[in-house]
Amino acid sequence: MTKHHPFRGFLDELKSSAPTPGGGAVAGLCGALAAALAHMVGSLSVGKKKFAAVEPELRESMGRLDTAIDMFLILADRDARAFDAFMKAWKLPRTNDSEKAARQTAVEGAASSACAPPLDMILLASLLLPEIRLAAERGNPHAVSDAGVAAILVTATVKAAALNVRINLPSLNATDRSARLAQLDDLVPPALDAARALEDEVLARL
Repeated sequence: MTKHHPFRGFLDELKSSAPTPGGGAVAGLCGALAAALAHMVGSLSVGKKKFAAVEPELRESMGRLDTAIDMFLILADRDARAFDAFMKAWKLPRTNDSEKAARQTAVEGAASSACAPPLDMILLASLLLPEIRLAAERGNPHAVSDAGVAAILVTATVKAAALNVRINLPSLNATDRSARLAQLDDLVPPALDAARALEDEVLARL
């Protein structure tokens, strides 16, 4: 029965020796799952008299969450393609100085490009938190634990995406490396702090 599960095909690809999908795709999937869980809380709330006053707000949030789900899946695909481009650059010939210089430039460019999708995942994950908070505070209280799981998945998304940025840093030139580190410093700590605060808020409601 489990071999026909809709996730099975992805998991079979993930566990294989193929370089993609990998951690970047999983980071994107975690973000999509977080958005889907918050949307589920909304789905369990709208159309019920008890939540009529907040229904317009929830429906607007659900629309944004639908967009976020799509964006996370797009970013997961972009991450895989960026990794493939990096590996192609890494395999360029280096039999003479000219080839070595061309390869170095290609590797640095590909590594910089490979940092973009996970950085976008971190930013998008942070933008999920107000939507998850709305679901936790105003949505169906019987699904508040699902909002908490969504907050935990935001943490997973941010940490996983940050690792996928850091793995590329050694291949960057000094200027790009400093810029990418600065982006991580700007994005990661506040996102993790906000996700943890939301998780604690959910725990207090249980």
